[in-house]
Amino acid sequence: AHYIIDHMLVSSYLCYITQDSGGSEDVQGRAEETSLHVTPRTQPVSLKYYRWQSPEAAVAEQQYLAPQRQEGATLRCVVGYNGRGRCNLAWQSITGTFAYSCGSCVIDENLSNGDQTYLTGHRQEVSTIALSNDGQYLASACGGHGNHKGEIKIWRMKSHKCKKTLLFHAHQITLLAYSRDDHFLISVGDHQENVLALWSTVDWSLLAATETPSGVILDVSWDPFIAYECVSCGCGPSLAFWLLDETSKDHVTLNVHEAEIPAALRHEGRAEFTSVCYSTESRFCWLKLG
Repeated sequence: AHYIIDHMLVSSYLCYITQDSGGSEDVQGRAEETSLHVTPRTQPVSLKYYRWQSPEAAVAEQQYLAPQRQEGATLRCVVGYNGRGRCNLAWQSITGTFAYSCGSCVIDENLSNGDQTYLTGHRQEVSTIALSNDGQYLASACGGHGNHKGEIKIWRMKSHKCKKTLLFHAHQITLLAYSRDDHFLISVGDHQENVLALWSTVDWSLLAATETPSGVILDVSWDPFIAYECVSCGCGPSLAFWLLDETSKDHVTLNVHEAEIPAALRHEGRAEFTSVCYSTESRFCWLKLG
């Protein structure tokens, strides 16, 4: 089932209940917060949600990388696609970039001749990827396990080199999303963490991080016209509008307003919004209940 929610009406109503009815309060997160006290939630049943599976073989604690052109074996071709990942296929029509993940590797494939370039370096299975709107950078994520934190790698698509590795999430990373102007990157932790983190693409620093207000997030969409606003949806069902506040010189604040879901949309046994996106006029939000 698909639903359309008037963005402007929801925002106006939320401002009203916040001032007069003690509704959803603003939640703040700062870049200097390296750990958050969060409450684990139940793992979603939606097939869209990424579920990490323990590998049969143990991950090596130490790795040896042979010098360039002295490798004993090299990867020649990847056949197939890893269906366990979520949002792990990216396409950019202007640059012709077509990228997807398979295991711990990200493949950049030339569709005209079938040539493949491999982005390797993750220690765990890649859970999700995101391509910047200009096609210049690709972000890939894998979850934490044991003593290793979840990591996000930033790749230059022109050189296929890793520019930066971002460390913050303690568990799996289920979503990545670039803002429309590519100035920001959002990463979302799994149900054990329930944290939405905001990164600057200028210096790849952590700007803010906050626990999600209600259900586990299953999808995030940036406003196509307002660079500082995005919307998320997920279990509950839940719908939240996020606004970046840069009025302070010291830090960036994430203000979140949680929408009140009408009773008509709360179907018994179907309590998850799985997808959300804005209309071209940036006035309505389209939701899928699954």
